[in-house]
Amino acid sequence: MIARSQAIAELRGWSAYCGLQIEYSLAARSPDHELLPMARALGLTVTSARVALAWVLGQGLLPVLGTRTLAQVHDNLGALAVRLDGKQLERLDAATRVRREYPYDFLYDRRAALAPPEPGDRDR
Repeated sequence: MIARSQAIAELRGWSAYCGLQIEYSLAARSPDHELLPMARALGLTVTSARVALAWVLGQGLLPVLGTRTLAQVHDNLGALAVRLDGKQLERLDAATRVRREYPYDFLYDRRAALAPPEPGDRDR
């Protein structure tokens, strides 16, 4: 299914997958059959850690790496080579945007409801 949607995206000029997040361990090796070979063939070798760090760097922030192994250090440093375009950044922002919770949502909604209408705004 992923390979098919990747091919359709490529043919239509749509955004393609930039990574896969799948369960993979000694107990769950089913990705070895199809997903991992497909990801390698399509160049989907960017880890979710690299994407997350690239996003943080794209915000103009300097992340503090919390690695325990040398392999994790190398993987995290690979984020320096990841370039997220504007569309990818927008999709990541939309997927992870923090929603206002009480009391902020209540205060914001009340303030907006009580605000005087803007000139020319007839709907209020």
